[in-house]
Amino acid sequence: MKNIFLSTIALFVMMSNCQAQLKKVNESCKEMPCENGLTCVTLKNGDKKCATCDQSSLDGFTRNVDDYCKGFETGWTPESSIEFKESLAPDGRVCVDVFDIMLEKAKKCKEAREYREYKCWADGDDEHKGAIKQVAESIDRMSKHKYRQIQDKRVYYCSKSYYDSRLSTYNSRCNLNFPDINQKLDIMKNSMKEGKKVDCGDIEDYGKSCEYCLQAAKDLLYDGFRNNSSYTPDEYSDVFKQAEKAVNLTKEMQDDAKSKSLCE
Repeated sequence: MKNIFLSTIALFVMMSNCQAQLKKVNESCKEMPCENGLTCVTLKNGDKKCATCDQSSLDGFTRNVDDYCKGFETGWTPESSIEFKESLAPDGRVCVDVFDIMLEKAKKCKEAREYREYKCWADGDDEHKGAIKQVAESIDRMSKHKYRQIQDKRVYYCSKSYYDSRLSTYNSRCNLNFPDINQKLDIMKNSMKEGKKVDCGDIEDYGKSCEYCLQAAKDLLYDGFRNNSSYTPDEYSDVFKQAEKAVNLTKEMQDDAKSKSLCE
């Protein structure tokens, strides 16, 4: 009877020790089995851990993480993303929509990671939580960067192909020396005041050059920046104003010269 009692105690102790050694979620199950209700799964690196989901589910969740989190590695910045680089125009500006695209991708990445940790890892270990925190920081950086870019007028508001086309036309037609043009027009205007004849062909040429620039600047402002002064960079709005002023001046001078017979 005593032997049976001792054997029972020994069996109980052995079972207790065995139960104590069963691995919990996130612990390695390479050598010991998992607790009841957990599954020993194989990770991408070959390690085996106890999880609250089965292998098939984990693999599916991991594929989603890989798809949505592509590019959000350590050291990620908005400027380093593919979307940002593809949207970058020759003047260093990017399409305002690119930030929303990146934000949406980052949010899906965060959701995919959180869902996998919730379903398989009881919300994850420190490494998993660190990866989620990293994506959350990327989202925060992106939101702040978008705000700064808009405030600094470093974004455009149309498709890249359309903006590139408008910008190219602007650069080719507005490569004008306005101080020099204004100086020559002032000289001719003063000559006209003195009753001297001037070359109306030169006035007309200056007017045409400035008018071509004015139209190109107008197209850029309307299509690239929604014709909104809050969005339009000063470098473009200033040229628009200079071209408009020069066009109006040349028209006045031509009318004045013709009415007074001062054309050579």
